[in-house]
Amino acid sequence: MARIIGESYYRTNRFKEAIPYLEKYMEKADYVTKEDKYQLAFAYYRSGNYEEAAGMFGRLSTGNSLICQNALYHLADCYLKLDKKQDARMAFSSASKQNFDQNIAEDALFNYAVLTYELSYNPFNEAIIALNDYIEKYPNSKRTDEAYNFLVLAYMNTKNYSMALASIEKIKNKTTEIKKSYQKIAFYRALELFNNLRYNESIKMLDQSLTYGEFDHKLALMVHYWKAEAFYRLDDYSSAIENYNRFLNQTGSYNLDEYDFAMYGIAYSFFSKNNITKLKPG
Repeated sequence: MARIIGESYYRTNRFKEAIPYLEKYMEKADYVTKEDKYQLAFAYYRSGNYEEAAGMFGRLSTGNSLICQNALYHLADCYLKLDKKQDARMAFSSASKQNFDQNIAEDALFNYAVLTYELSYNPFNEAIIALNDYIEKYPNSKRTDEAYNFLVLAYMNTKNYSMALASIEKIKNKTTEIKKSYQKIAFYRALELFNNLRYNESIKMLDQSLTYGEFDHKLALMVHYWKAEAFYRLDDYSSAIENYNRFLNQTGSYNLDEYDFAMYGIAYSFFSKNNITKLKPG
């Protein structure tokens, strides 16, 4: 009788009322199925009793079945509710590897990847692998852009600016935050190229940073300064002068450390340009 009443409450989503009857049945029954255990675990879960739910789901989480996958998925969510993110991460990982319910597998893999990022593993290398795994397995998911967003952040944290930019390019609907990140990442990538003496590539990357130059005025100013520096090293003194002037004549440049360097730079550019002119046969 306890089982019948408990199931009746359960099937009408009256989970708190179902719990005492399901517990009573579990105590007295000679044999309890996995389905019976899952019902009680889910009733605990839906009633907000996450400690009890986690214990029950944990006992159902071994093996390879639809019930096991569901148990792992809800166990992970219980751990999240209990602020046990490491345990949640591992449970999501296990749930993602079973394919009885593809929706659960997909969501579990996404949550595993995000938690791996949030917990800053190795540093972030595991997150990068997990996020790429999600994108590869579910390229048409509604959350692909979100996965790329986290991937961008992970690459930024490892200072892998070229891969961060490649990930941004794949985001279909770029948010304001992504555009702000693009401006910054392209700038840092340009400085990498500059330091590697790849001046032409650096100039192109600085121009890409200006694609979203309206977000960070100081960064946009610095783009012109570094373009001038790159052009100077390429002996293109006219372009160097043009960009030094753009930097010097914009609001805010006077307060930057680079202002004095730009003044020297433009002077040397004029000097070098004049020397070249004098050396040309007249």
